[in-house]
Amino acid sequence: MTKLQDARFRKTNFTTHDETVFDADMLKLLMAIDEGKPVLQIAKEIKMDPAVFRESFLRLYKLKLIEEVKQKIVYVDELFVARLKETLISLTGPLGGILMEEAAEKMNLQLPRIPKSTVADFVYQVAKEIPGETQQAEFKKLMIQEIKSMD
Repeated sequence: MTKLQDARFRKTNFTTHDETVFDADMLKLLMAIDEGKPVLQIAKEIKMDPAVFRESFLRLYKLKLIEEVKQKIVYVDELFVARLKETLISLTGPLGGILMEEAAEKMNLQLPRIPKSTVADFVYQVAKEIPGETQQAEFKKLMIQEIKSMD
């Protein structure tokens, strides 16, 4: 069973016929719901008080304005993660592994479990951690080739 923080939700087409009152927090949360993002990521992005987030989320769910997306998350293979780390270390030195871990933490990912759907965003986040524009560009170029070879 998926933990709520890792679950993904989407807006429904359900329309209420009663006089449902939306407060600003509910609207803010409803606008942020994106089936491509887990609940924890949405909570971090909208920077809402956790108690308010929970209350607003539950109200939207009870009103059937959001629903859980039942999808199996496909992760990149560990070989890809190893190549990414090797590339990073070759460009930045021994701190490359740490840069990769920092990027994963910022995106709330656990290495080596990187969803295929977010791998390009992860590579971009890692590149932002690399000091030096030349190394950043080279890293992106090499990793784009790796991503293309995955499919």
